[in-house]
Amino acid sequence: MHLSGSSEDSTAMTTFKEIADLWMNEIKRTRRPKTLQSYGNALKQLYSVLPDLDSRPIARPDLLKFRNHRADSVSNYSANRDIKAIKACLSWAEMNELGHPRVPLQRLTLPPPPRKDETLSDDEISRVFEAAALDRPCLVILKIAHGTGFRLGEILNLWWENVDADEGSISVTAKPDWQPKTNAAIRTVFAP
Repeated sequence: MHLSGSSEDSTAMTTFKEIADLWMNEIKRTRRPKTLQSYGNALKQLYSVLPDLDSRPIARPDLLKFRNHRADSVSNYSANRDIKAIKACLSWAEMNELGHPRVPLQRLTLPPPPRKDETLSDDEISRVFEAAALDRPCLVILKIAHGTGFRLGEILNLWWENVDADEGSISVTAKPDWQPKTNAAIRTVFAP
């Protein structure tokens, strides 16, 4: 097996299983164990739906069949996660010129399910605050989260200099040992 894709090398891989095995071996160095497990599970599910992929390339109709099969048994989110793993494998194979026929990969994912409104009612929020009343640090964290919408990591990395009591604002800023999740998370919020 090779990664060069040179025309002198006659070992071009055309079966999907060959490509997938090489890809999994290659990404072991750079991916987390949980990600590798997820990719491995996606491939296992793919082979259960299309067992002949050890002797042939994969095609777009195969991906659609797999996606629809997965969507019948799991959520659209899980089906899309599996499709994204297969797409990553095929993109990697194309980038490394491994000889697998090109597969159009656009518009394979399913629409995500509608998000449920999981907002707590005022009564539920009051009960949470009452339950946390005996644990002052927890209550402070909950009140800041409720008043500002900050993430837990943002709250835990607040310094007193981030609080302007006169103005009634709290700012999320980068710290020497902590960065917000996104650049948009660096912000100032006027708290009640």
